[in-house]
Order: sequence, then C-alpha cells, then structure tokens
Amino acid sequence: MCHLHAARPSTARTLGRRAVLAGAGGLLAAGALTPVATAAPRVLSRTWAVVGATVFDGVRQLSDATVVIRGDRVLRVGRRSQVTLPPGTDVIDGRGRFVLPGLIDAHQHLGGATVAERAANLSSLLGFGYTTVFDPFTSLADLAVLKAHSAAPDAPSPRYLGTGPMLGSPGGWGDFNMPETTVVVTGPDHAFEVVDRLADAGVDAIKAANDDWFWGRSPLLKTMPVDTQAAIVAAARRRGLKVFFHAPSRRLAAQALEAGAAGLLHGVLDEPVDQDFLRLLDRTGASYVSTMMIFEVFGDLVGTVGRQQAYDRRGLVPAATYDALRGPDAIAAVESTVDPAVMRSHVAVLRANAAPVSGTRANVAFGTDGGSFGEALGIAGHVELVLNGEAGLSPLQVLRGATLGAARMLGRHDLGCLAPGKLADLVILPVDPFADLANLHFIDQVVRGGRLFNTTDLRAAR
Repeated sequence: MCHLHAARPSTARTLGRRAVLAGAGGLLAAGALTPVATAAPRVLSRTWAVVGATVFDGVRQLSDATVVIRGDRVLRVGRRSQVTLPPGTDVIDGRGRFVLPGLIDAHQHLGGATVAERAANLSSLLGFGYTTVFDPFTSLADLAVLKAHSAAPDAPSPRYLGTGPMLGSPGGWGDFNMPETTVVVTGPDHAFEVVDRLADAGVDAIKAANDDWFWGRSPLLKTMPVDTQAAIVAAARRRGLKVFFHAPSRRLAAQALEAGAAGLLHGVLDEPVDQDFLRLLDRTGASYVSTMMIFEVFGDLVGTVGRQQAYDRRGLVPAATYDALRGPDAIAAVESTVDPAVMRSHVAVLRANAAPVSGTRANVAFGTDGGSFGEALGIAGHVELVLNGEAGLSPLQVLRGATLGAARMLGRHDLGCLAPGKLADLVILPVDPFADLANLHFIDQVVRGGRLFNTTDLRAAR
C-alpha cells in the first residue's frame, strides 16, 4: 500500500485584481485550445498488465516490476518475479520503460473564455500525463459542466475536482463584484450559510482568501477577520469538506493554518519562513502548494514563456501560442497588475522557502495556478515540477508531491499511488524522470481509470 510517512525530508489593458482572479479573461482566448474530438483508448482485455518496467508507486521505485490492471482498478503491483498474471491477461512490454501514478495539478484554472474552451483545455491536459485536476475558482454552473465532461466515457479527460466560487471578505481579496465566481462573506453566521450552499451544490472543497495584496500595484486590501476564517473552517468540517486558503504572506498563511485550514494554495512570498511557521506546518501537516510558475510569470513574463518553449522540445504547443503569451498585450497586462522587479524579489523568497517547507511534516503538493497569465497549458505543469527541483526538492519529493501528495491534499485516497484497489491512473514514458524531471516531457502513454491512451492520439484529436 502507498502511505506518506512523515518526512523531514498593443493596447494595454489594465486588468488588476479581477483579472488575476479571472485568469486574464480574453487575454487567454488567444492561447485557448479548440474543442477536442474523441481519442479512442487502446483496446485491451478487461485484465492487462505492464510487465518488466521500473515502477514508482507513489512512495518507492521498483525495478523489473509489473502492474496488473483489471477494469478501472489496480489489481496487483510488485516485482515481476513475484506477480502472477491472471489467465487471459493482455501484456504490454515494459522493459526499458518507466511507470508512475498519473500526475495531479492541485491548482489549475484551465483558462478559456467559455466553459466549452475550458472543457477542451481540461481534456488536453490528459495528453501531458495529468489524470486529475483541482480547480479552486469557478462558477457553480461551470463546475457542474466540467464535472460532467470529465465523467463522460466518450470524452477522454482528467478527473475534475473543484471548489466553485472563492470566499472573500468585505474590502478584501474576492470583493471584486464577480458574483458567479466569488462570494463576499460578511461574518461567521454568513459563513455557515454560504458553505452549506456550496456543499449542497456538490463542491469538492472550499477555497477562501486572506490576502492584502502586498505583491500588487494597488493599495493594500483589508484582510479576512479571524472569526470569519474559523467559521468557514467549522462550517466546512461539518459538511465533510476541507478548506484551502489563498494567503501568500507568512503572517496571513499562519493565521489561516491556526484557523484550521487544510492547506495553502500558494507558497509564502513575502519573507523567509521562520521556525515558528515551520513548527506550525509540522503540527498541522497542512498541504503546501508553491505555485512557482504564476509568480515566475509575474516577475519575468518573456523569460518564463521562453523557458516553457525551450522545455517543449517536441513542439507540443504551437509557436503562435507562445508568441501570444509573451506579446505586447500580455506584457502590458502583467505590468499593470504587478511591478515585475518587485515580483522577482518575491520569487526569490518563494524559491528559498520551498526546501525548508519540504523538510517538515507538511504535505507538499504541486499546482501551477494555470489558466492565468503566461502559462502554456500542460507544459507549465511540467516546468513547475522542474522549478521545484531547482529550488532544492529531490526528484522523489517532487514526483511524490505531484501524485500521492496531491491526492492526499484532496482527500482522494483512491488516487495518487499504484496499489491494489486504487484507481488505475498512471503514466508511462521511455526515459527516467528520477534522472531528470524534464523527462516528463516524454510521457507517451497515459491511463485514466484503466483506459490506455497514446498521448499522440490525444493530441491529434484536439
């Protein structure tokens, strides 16, 4: 079984805060993907196996190993010499290949100007090895559409989980007159009412925001009162839901964790994490998602887009998309929202905080804040993992965080690892991601719920 053990291990448009929340709206339309056609999975018997591969199960690597799948579940995992194949098993030769659980993006907004474009973008992520996506900011209407899309058997897609609207506070982050995607919580009593409504609508978790926007160009915002934060957490726990906070400053992140937040959707940007903060993470075991990519974009849009294009050695994203992502309108939009020079200093802090956090009992997971400025869908997620490796995390920490850690964050104990009874979500590639995290670019097969797809077929169907 897979268990995470405690490890110490050019017309410029002024978009501002609302655009940061909305994923830059029309700016992303130029880079949005067209609706996808259906890509058929490879036809296999109900029971099939990858035999002789190097397998990372979410915790450890096994050489010369076998993964047996029956229906949508993992049946057996182990050394080839120790695994007996059931009669009639279809066999895929895994010699010289590497298998790991499907990737999970724990902070992804998909972009697109319409829900149809967002659904197409969601489907496209399967071709990059993402088998689950968590979207902590969307309307309830879009949430329902995207959940249905991801569950449809004729639409190959990652699993889709989401929070629906984000909860903000008067005069604070989220009080931006966006009624479909944000709710201004006026106090503790209102918090219970709002959370109940979201729970009844079928959200998978709750997102709340406590951010004075110290990193933006506008005047500071009001922060969420502590009693409101605590009420949101209490209301969510009553309904069996976790609460994740947008709180990228050390003080406000600590405040959210003390209120009972299950995790932080951004890393700490403003100052180095101190021993008090690290002890708080140790005590709570809360999830921590750095989202380096979005802040790298804010600090150096052109350079970060260029880095994604350089990573994309197979040309999986059209050159025109990269050109649009770093074009004059994009540059103007970013510079109207933040001061890039100031952001670069915050990015240095964010990077420096990653390794100390990973040495606590915090549950490290990964997400891109994708669907925002300057991110090439799919490619950005891989570069996010590379950036965290450069920040001092080991390949094991990164790959575990992108699989088992993210599943643990989302409370999905049926995902994120390869063990008997777990959902059969996995990726297969011809090169070792432990030797170089950038090798994730070469994922060529992906399995979602026991259905095997070639990534070339998925991309051809776009």
